[in-house]
Amino acid sequence: MHYIIIGTAHKYQRYCDYVKSELEAIFRECTPVLIAEETKSDTDKPTYGQQIITPDRWLSIIMDKEREKDARISEALDKEFEYIEQHNIVAYDRRAQTIREEYWLNQIEEKCRELKITDGTVVITCGLKHLYFLADKALKRGVTRVTTLECPSDIRQMENLNCMHLW
Repeated sequence: MHYIIIGTAHKYQRYCDYVKSELEAIFRECTPVLIAEETKSDTDKPTYGQQIITPDRWLSIIMDKEREKDARISEALDKEFEYIEQHNIVAYDRRAQTIREEYWLNQIEEKCRELKITDGTVVITCGLKHLYFLADKALKRGVTRVTTLECPSDIRQMENLNCMHLW
């Protein structure tokens, strides 16, 4: 399997052409077997991923609040969000985010089993802070090839994401 992971700002998944252009470029090169996105599926405006692939080949990998509570990470995620708001620096709680990212990969693997997908390209869109951590986890799980894309390429400057606080 080949995973193409697009790290972006969530607002770009629906409202700016950056992600749309990246997805169109990917589709010119190959036809992904699945698009998995860190976003809710129950909004009025579909993501560009939802617009470009058939509904059975699109997957929301979001971990809902109930699952976050069950995994005992909701407090850590709340603290992370507060830190971002107070310091305008991206925060990443390794324990909480690892649980979330492992959940996403489990969801993708489960969907691939359900659709009997054993080969091809899976496109994942997620927040930029997850990009390299998620890629590393996918490789450790045996994904044969992972491509990482920051979208847009100057997102760090546009969104003031040059610093990240890890704990």
